[in-house]
Amino acid sequence: MEMVSVIISLMNSKRTHFAAAALSVLAANLLAIAPIGTLGSPALAETFKLGTQESNHLIPAEPLDCPQPVITEEMLEQGIKTNCTAKFAIAPSGKSTVELISSTGSSEVDEMTLGTLRTWRFRPASLSGSPVASVRKIKVEFEVD
Repeated sequence: MEMVSVIISLMNSKRTHFAAAALSVLAANLLAIAPIGTLGSPALAETFKLGTQESNHLIPAEPLDCPQPVITEEMLEQGIKTNCTAKFAIAPSGKSTVELISSTGSSEVDEMTLGTLRTWRFRPASLSGSPVASVRKIKVEFEVD
């Protein structure tokens, strides 16, 4: 009997997707409150505090439907042990695009993986209750003995 496993792991992304909004708030507050050259002023400290408060309300995108790739008969016969990494760009609507950022080394396995990942569905990330665009990375491992 052959052992077949496909392991899909969500990778923890340290990136925050509200950075542009937080930076624009930071810039607006610096221009409105802190004169140029006033480093270390209370207004500057308050501005950074605002960014920290906003980050506490970010909820990452979560996969809702995650079909597994179907291992072909040929792969079962040959045996395979490989992995790849994929990156999803998830819109506020929940629609996503996916691309491989590392290959399995086999164009056949890469295409099968991308075909499957394109069918995944997500609940979008939210910032303070509003849907926002985000990015998720996953690692897909194949092992057929």
